[in-house]
This record gives sequence, structure tokens and C-alpha cells, in this order.
Amino acid sequence: LEALGKYTGLDALRRYLESQRDYLAHCLRTGRPRPARLSERGSVSVFTIIVAGVMMALAGLCMEGGRVLNERATLADTAEQAARAGAQAVSEHRLRSEGVVVIDPASATRAVGAYLGATGQDRSWRVQVTGRTVSVTMERDLPTTTLRLVGVDSIHVEVTGQARLAVGTRQEGDS
Repeated sequence: LEALGKYTGLDALRRYLESQRDYLAHCLRTGRPRPARLSERGSVSVFTIIVAGVMMALAGLCMEGGRVLNERATLADTAEQAARAGAQAVSEHRLRSEGVVVIDPASATRAVGAYLGATGQDRSWRVQVTGRTVSVTMERDLPTTTLRLVGVDSIHVEVTGQARLAVGTRQEGDS
């Protein structure tokens, strides 16, 4: 159309269409194949749609991945804090009767439940008390937004936080 710059409006369009008609007639007369630009018409549109879909899927994966990492960090922090609350539940009976400092499992479980209830995170959790260690495992199904388009409705997140009861002024491992 640059060659038709001196023509305007319908006159320019008429001259352009005539030149294309003449070129196609020449191609048919000489037996040369049709120009590639006419046989591939619309291929850029298909390519653009595919690339846009792939880019949207990648953006969705990034967003969902970020949400999962954020939820995992939040749950891990809450589980660790709950384990610390449970680790403070020293068995007074064994301390007074035997002079041994250990965690009371029932009191630790109640302390963990109270902490998680106060923070609003009391959905699904488990407590394991072994000697001087309290482990709190929390889990949650995180609903997805963009991955729902490909059939993934939720992502399961599970974390465990631990706390160890320390007694005295020495560091752990000192005798």
C-alpha cells in the first residue's frame, strides 16, 4: 500500500486489489505456487492465542505457587508458636515427686489447643509429646483460583513445628 501513497480512499483500494488479482493470475498462468503470505493467512492469530494461553497458565502457576509458599510459612510459624506454648506445660507432679523436668502430654495438648483457638487456626492439627519435645502438625487444603481452570480445586499443605523444653541457664548439650 505504500506504493499507492499518492492515491486515497476507494481509488487506492481498487488499485491494490487489481494488483493482487494480476499477481495471482500470473502465478496461476506460470504454475508457480501461491505466495506463502496468502496460504498462511491467520496463522499469527492462532499462534498469538496459544502463546497467550500458555502465558496465562504460567502466571496462574506463579500466583498459586506464591500463595502456597505464603500459607506454608504462616502455618509453620503458627505450628512452632503452638509447640512453644505446649512445651511450657511442665509436669508439676513429676517435678515435685521425682525431680524430673518433663512435659505433661495432656497439659501440652490443652495449651496447644488454647493457643490455636486464640489465633483462629484450630482447623486440623495433631500434637506429639516425647520427653522434652513437643511437635505440632498442622494441615490445610488451600483453595486455588487459576488452577481451577485445569481441574485442581485445592492444594494440600502440611507443616510440623517443634519446640524443645530447655531447663536452667546452660545451653543444650552442656553438662
